Amino acid sequence: VILAEDAADHFHFEGIEEAMSIPGTDVRIFGKPSTRPNRRMGVVLASSVKLATQAAHLVKVVSDPIP
Repeated sequence: VILAEDAADHFHFEGIEEAMSIPGTDVRIFGKPSTRPNRRMGVVLASSVKLATQAAHLVKVVSDPIP
């Protein structure tokens, strides 16, 4: 599971490319318009729980400065 840490209306994801570079993984981003603490923003699917967990830890939800 990819969780947000903060509340934000403007955000981006980092580490998706690194997570996808692990063979057998797929990253699914839900497309939600905002974040809040512990909100599920996506998941990583993989051939094993170990690989999914490893890949999910690479993806971060980063709050952008208010424009």
